[in-house]
Amino acid sequence: MTSTWLLRSFEIRRTDRLNGPICQAKYLSKVPVSSPTIEGILLLAESAGQPSRVAPQASLRRALVGSLGIRDDNQEVSPEHPGVAHVDHKSGSPMGVARSVKKKILTQGGRRLIATAVGLQLLVGVPSASAAGDGDGIGKPIYTVQPLKTLPPAGGVLRTTATLKIVTVPTWSGKFSYKLAGGLVRQFPYTMVGTSPFQGSATTVVPTEIIPISLTFSNGVTLDGASRVLLTVASPIFSSFASQAGTTQFGDAVTRGSFHSVVESKSPDWHVLLGQPTVLPTQNLTVPSDAGIQITGSQTGMPIGLVDIAWFSAELQRLLTTINPSPRSLPIFLTYNSFLFFGNPTNCCALGFHSALASSGSDNTENIHTFVWASYSDPSIFGRQIEDITALSHEVAEWYSDPLVNNAVPAWPKPGSSACFSNILEVGDAIEPFPNLSFRVVLNGNEYHPQDVAFFSWFTRQVPSIGLKGRYSYRGDKFTAPAPGC
Repeated sequence: MTSTWLLRSFEIRRTDRLNGPICQAKYLSKVPVSSPTIEGILLLAESAGQPSRVAPQASLRRALVGSLGIRDDNQEVSPEHPGVAHVDHKSGSPMGVARSVKKKILTQGGRRLIATAVGLQLLVGVPSASAAGDGDGIGKPIYTVQPLKTLPPAGGVLRTTATLKIVTVPTWSGKFSYKLAGGLVRQFPYTMVGTSPFQGSATTVVPTEIIPISLTFSNGVTLDGASRVLLTVASPIFSSFASQAGTTQFGDAVTRGSFHSVVESKSPDWHVLLGQPTVLPTQNLTVPSDAGIQITGSQTGMPIGLVDIAWFSAELQRLLTTINPSPRSLPIFLTYNSFLFFGNPTNCCALGFHSALASSGSDNTENIHTFVWASYSDPSIFGRQIEDITALSHEVAEWYSDPLVNNAVPAWPKPGSSACFSNILEVGDAIEPFPNLSFRVVLNGNEYHPQDVAFFSWFTRQVPSIGLKGRYSYRGDKFTAPAPGC
C-alpha cells in the first residue's frame, strides 16, 4: 500500500546549505529532508490520516519523488496512465490523479525536476487497494448516524414542555421487551413513520421534496445533483415495482415485509408511501479548498467529489433552516458522486445519512424536520453493488424505521463480528458487510440497485420472525437467525 498525501500547494524555494532542503507540512514547523533530488521544494501536505505528524523521511521522499514524477530516468508522466504523475509498479495502480496539470521543469545537479503550479489540488498516493476489485480505492463505503439536533428557541424564550405539541411527519409508536444479561427485562420504545400496522389497514402518504445540491470545487469542476433528479424520481423510491411484498414503492415494500405476518392478518391494505416529490431549486455550494477536493476515479474515470462531513453537515442545516420546508414532509438532499470524509480525504467515505432538526414553532409547538441526504453514484466506484439509488434506498428505509433517530434496541454486532457495533434501529447498516448488499430492479427503462435491509425481528430478537416468509431481511439471503448478543 502506498503512502497517501493530499497536496495543497507547493513552490520552489532556495534553502541554506547547512540545513539542506526543507519540507514544511501543514500545521508543522520546518523539517529537514535528506534528499538532493527534492532540494528547493516547499510542500504543504497532510499525512494520510495523521495530519499532526510528520511521515518518515523515506515516505515523504517517495511521495515527492514518486508522485510528482521526479524520476532518475527523467520520466515525468507514466505512459501507462496518461495524466497520472507516477505509477506504483508494485501494485500497478496510479499513485495520483493529476488531470491537466501545469508542470515546470527545473534543473539541479544535472537532473530534471518537475513541479506543479502553486495552488493545484490533487490526491496522490491512492492506496493500492484501487485495483479493479475495489473500484477506485477512495475509501470504505459507510453510512453515518446524525442524531436529532435542537435549535435554540427564538428570542431565547422558554417553552412549556408539558404541553409542547410536536409537529413532524406522521408517526406511530410501540414497544417491545427484551431480557438483558442477568435476567433483567427492559422495555424498548420505538417510533416509526405512518400508522400502526397492528391497528388495521390505512394508507399514509408523506409529502416529499427533492433538493438537488450542486457542489463546485476549487479546481472549477461542478458535480450537480440536479443531473440525477429525473432518474431518482423514476426509481423505486417513488415509483411502484413488483416487490416481494406487492406492487409498491421500495420503502413501503420493505416496511410491509418487516411486519408481514401482522399486515397479513390485521392490515392487508396498510401502506406508507412517499408522495410524488416536489423538485425545489438547485442549491449551489462552493466547496472551500480546505473542505474538499475533486478527483477522477482511477478505475472508472468518473468525476468524484470528496467533502468534509463537518462542513457539509453545517451547510445542510443552514439550507434546511433557510428553505424551511413543512415539518410534515420529507426533504431529500441529493448530490452526485460526492462522498463525505472525516477529518481528511483518506478517511472516507460516507454515502448518506438521515437526521432530524428540531426548532420552536408558534403556539408552544416544536417543529421536527426529518430529512435525508444521499449521493447518487455511478457504477463500480466502490467495487461493490453500490450504485445509483443504493445510498438513497438505505437512508429512506432507515427513515421509515427511525425517523427521529432515537429508536434504541439491544446492542448488536455487524455480521461476521462479535463486537458490539450499534444499539440503534438502523435497518440498512446491518447489511453493510455483505458484498451483495443491493439487488437489481428494472423500472421505467432504467436499472436500479436498491439495498437489502434487516427486518424489525432481527433487532428485537423475535423467534420466529414476523417478517416476510419468516425472514430476518427483505431478500432472505443474509440472516438465518436474529442478531446475536454482544
